[in-house]
Amino acid sequence: MFTDAFVPNPGLFRFSARVLALPDPNCVCVSTFSAGAYCPGGNAAKALKCPIGMYGVEPGGQEPADCLYCPAGHFCKVTPPTDPTFPTTAEPCPPDSFSINTGIAGNSSRIFASEWTREAGVQTVFTTNGGGLCRTETADFSLFTNVRKSDGRGLPSDALASIIEGDNLFWIVTAEGQGVVSVDNLFSFNPITLPRETTLLGYGNHRLWAGSSSSAGLWVSKDRGWSFSQVAPAISSATVFASDPVSGYLCVGDSSTVFCSGDNFEAISATSALAGVRALLVLPGGDMVVAATAAHVFQSRDGGRRFTRVTSLRGAAVRLLSRGANEVFVASTQGVSKSTDRGASFAGWARNLPPESLPISDFHVQADAFLLRHSSGFLRSSTGDNWQPVALPTDSPCGQFPVTHSVVADFRLPAAVPETSGQCIRGSLSKAKAALVSKPGEMILNGVVVPCREGFFCPETCDETNQVVLPCPAGTWCESGVDRQPSLGSHPCPRGHYCPEATDAPVKCPAGTYNHELHQATADACRPAPAGYSIDTQGAAEPLQLCPAGNFCPEGTSDGGTVCPPGTSRRLPGGAAESDCFPCPAGYFCPNDSSTGTSLDPQPCPEGHYCPLGSAAAAQCPAGTLSSSRSVSSAEECDLCPRGSYCTEPGALAVTGACDAGFLCIAGATDPRPTDGVTGSPCPAGGYCVAGTVIVKPCPPGTYNPDEGAENEDACQPCPAGSFCLGSGSSTPDGKCRPGHYCPEQSSRATQRKASIGHFAAAGASEETACEVGYYAPEEGMDKCIACPAGQVCPREGMAAPEECPQGWYCPEAVAAALKCVAGTYGDRPGLREWNECKLCPPGHFCEGEGLLDKSGLCDAGYYCVQSATSARPEVVSTGRSLAGEVSGPCPAGHFCPQGSITPTPCPKGMFSSTLKAVSEATCQQCTEGFYCDRPGLAAPTGPCPEGYFCPRGSVVDRDPTHLCPRGHYCPQQAVEALPCSAGTYAEVDGSAACTPCPGGFLCAASAQQFLQACSAGHYCPTGTQAEIECPIGTVGVGSKGPHVSACLACPPGSYCDRMGSAVPTDSCPPGKFCGGGVASANAATACPEGFYCPEGSAVPFACKAGQYCQGTSLVEPSGPCQPNTHCPAGTSEPEGIACPRGSYCPGDTDPLPCPPGTYSDVEGIASVDQCKRCPSGS
Repeated sequence: MFTDAFVPNPGLFRFSARVLALPDPNCVCVSTFSAGAYCPGGNAAKALKCPIGMYGVEPGGQEPADCLYCPAGHFCKVTPPTDPTFPTTAEPCPPDSFSINTGIAGNSSRIFASEWTREAGVQTVFTTNGGGLCRTETADFSLFTNVRKSDGRGLPSDALASIIEGDNLFWIVTAEGQGVVSVDNLFSFNPITLPRETTLLGYGNHRLWAGSSSSAGLWVSKDRGWSFSQVAPAISSATVFASDPVSGYLCVGDSSTVFCSGDNFEAISATSALAGVRALLVLPGGDMVVAATAAHVFQSRDGGRRFTRVTSLRGAAVRLLSRGANEVFVASTQGVSKSTDRGASFAGWARNLPPESLPISDFHVQADAFLLRHSSGFLRSSTGDNWQPVALPTDSPCGQFPVTHSVVADFRLPAAVPETSGQCIRGSLSKAKAALVSKPGEMILNGVVVPCREGFFCPETCDETNQVVLPCPAGTWCESGVDRQPSLGSHPCPRGHYCPEATDAPVKCPAGTYNHELHQATADACRPAPAGYSIDTQGAAEPLQLCPAGNFCPEGTSDGGTVCPPGTSRRLPGGAAESDCFPCPAGYFCPNDSSTGTSLDPQPCPEGHYCPLGSAAAAQCPAGTLSSSRSVSSAEECDLCPRGSYCTEPGALAVTGACDAGFLCIAGATDPRPTDGVTGSPCPAGGYCVAGTVIVKPCPPGTYNPDEGAENEDACQPCPAGSFCLGSGSSTPDGKCRPGHYCPEQSSRATQRKASIGHFAAAGASEETACEVGYYAPEEGMDKCIACPAGQVCPREGMAAPEECPQGWYCPEAVAAALKCVAGTYGDRPGLREWNECKLCPPGHFCEGEGLLDKSGLCDAGYYCVQSATSARPEVVSTGRSLAGEVSGPCPAGHFCPQGSITPTPCPKGMFSSTLKAVSEATCQQCTEGFYCDRPGLAAPTGPCPEGYFCPRGSVVDRDPTHLCPRGHYCPQQAVEALPCSAGTYAEVDGSAACTPCPGGFLCAASAQQFLQACSAGHYCPTGTQAEIECPIGTVGVGSKGPHVSACLACPPGSYCDRMGSAVPTDSCPPGKFCGGGVASANAATACPEGFYCPEGSAVPFACKAGQYCQGTSLVEPSGPCQPNTHCPAGTSEPEGIACPRGSYCPGDTDPLPCPPGTYSDVEGIASVDQCKRCPSGS
């Protein structure tokens, strides 16, 4: 950002910036060679050339305005300071060039850019190493214009090193050290000669500054680089520069020091040792200076006299910039930080910088954006959070060569050559019409040449189509016929007048105003008449008439002023306001004088009366007051009735009497017993009042009085314990006893008694209190006891000092008794403060009991102690506060623990131990046969050997391929070895858990791998049988492969089977018996029952036939026929049979036969048909 402040002033040049000193100080302004110059104050020794853009044709000028502006269509050649030629002519613009501006310098149509008005916008300019100069007036970097040496505009090289801007002018240094200046916004360039081995530092206070690497001092140019002079010889090899355009304060830094000046280094205002400064910034006002080195940022609040480091940098500083009143930015090679407090503190600001942006080469602040330059281009951000690359034109040298230096501004300049529509340029003649021509001082009006009109001047020879009639400048006036622009030395607007632009006669300042200066342009220059004066005429140059006596004149008065109001007077002239009219003096009264409206002879106020300021008559002093003096000015100055007295009448000259006892007359009392609280009151609590007293007498020390109206000391009461009564007249005790002290009853001081050592007394204590246990008081006068510090103990009340905590114990803060180190810990030194300072019993040891001074010993064999063990033989318990979750205890089964064990040692794999508290590996035994032990530390075998395998003693796996059960054998769970299949079973595959029973009907030998032998006839073979089983007695086996006893059939009926394993019956059932089936022997046959008979081979008994009987058992055949007249049903065992029933007859060998039809029998026991009776007739 450009730092030079510029206030536009269109139409006027800043002469101080462009005046060139003449090389010959002896030039006399009135000589024939003095045209083109002016002599300030008429002093020829100080003659100066006319400013650039102006010229002079007459000698004797004393100010720049005495020179003439270079007219339109012309230019006034610029000469360097060493050229003694003065600008005395205005030369016409060369062919093909023009100028529509006045004040043209050089040999073209361009005016100095320092006089141009800035426009809103943006401008970025940078130099390149090989690509010339690049410039854009937009945010779009693809629109850069490029100026190169080959353009013929004065740029001496395309390899440029640096660029500096100021007052809208630019200075450029090439890589070879050549310097040029552009005064027309980088359109053209003029060479300048830089001092040998110097570096341009910057532009400030309208001066160009350079530092030298080979000579002491700074180099400064006051004429834009045409010439340089040396200042400040104490400075050597300055490398950095900063300026404040507001205050004009400048600072530079060399290799070891910062120098600052408020007068362009005519003198050095401040120095500060600060080595390696790489960037400087002077904030507005000049009191704040910020400096940055390769590693740090420093701030000075006293104009550079003393610097304080405020932050560190991650890389070397490259730029310091400010924005607004408080913001400061510091850019380093590795980032950008920001301060919001004028450089007092910084915080990282630029975020999300892409990696290619580092290292940073330069940084610029614009109105609404930030621009960061790195080795390969630019980045832009509006907030500092996100940075976007700015594309440079790749088809232009601006994007093809490395950037060496850059300047950025948030404004732009108007175009160097304004466009023209082809009209005649002022100062030229139209070829179309040349018959009527006006000379300077003339104008053409309605085809007639007339004198230039009043209020205007006509400086050119013109035709009718291109007249130059210019208004007379403000501050001057023009009568008719003026042929040149009036200067401040000719036709000045006179004093008492003002002259706007185009004035033909000066305008008088109105009445009530004046103007004592020449050249005034507006009515605002007419100042109001000062207060106290009256200006009654127009055109006054000075206020001369004072306001008359008896009147007052405010600012701007024109009519003699205003008469002072009644009740006031003024004896002197010059009154400025009504307040200058003085009231009748206080202490006097002024009777009204209707003839003048004022009283000029004030009269003193009489005794007993008062007269305020402006009084017309005296007033009586009120009741409660008296006055023996004259000239009293107010009721307040009437003396109040004295204290202790009362005054009842107004205008009194003496008191009425004394105030009553028990009352206090303060002042101005009108009653002997006042109660209004203003003139008096009952005697206030805290003391007592005798008659006529003027003060309340306080109660004696150690007493107080809570009641008002007391008449004597007897009303005072003793001060209560815990409080003190100073005897100050208080109605309550004066306060609580001071902390560290105690106050018995009737104490008179806050520090009545000091608490003794070992005791304390809080505020308001009536007695001291011994420190409780856990606390102590080392000195007298303590308001509280001190908590016994950690590591010490206070076991008794009233202790003056703590005791050291004993070894084996610990003492937290404020402890009343030492606490033992808990079991599992020990205290190896005195003064322990907390439980955790007790040492944990180390692994393998035990600490039995509390308050131990050292370890108790090694843990017993058969036990293990992890940490904090409390016993040589610990049970399974927590190890304590330090290792929650870990335990000590008896050695568990599957392990053994020698003395001092930290952890149990597991039995090896393939072994186990069910023994608790084992002390050595000898307790570990080989894994039980039929089981396996597959890991260390087992209290029992892992498990039984699985089916299909066998596990000998010491097995370490459950399924050892070498212990797979073979065919013909079986291995049940927990098998020790392979078992052969028993007879009646078989195993036809490896890994059998059991042998398969031999199938029914077959036989299997021991260790059989399959079944082949069939069971024989007369036998049966159940499933899994080891040998044939004979069919039992009473059965027969008629076929082979009998699988079950059911294959043995019951002996057939009618036979008996008395042998085992028989395939056929033994014999037929014997006579007289029957064999129903399954009979095992002849004797087992069943005897034939009565009523039956059984021949040989009977399967069942045969019943005796009807009509026969079978008497007795075991009959082979019936016994005989039944007796006549009876009948024997089948199975009858007796010969008598059953009597023949009535209606039948029984021959004996058959069943009863019915009597034939027509007959009947009405008796039993008839034997033949003949015995049946004939039925009687009719029946």
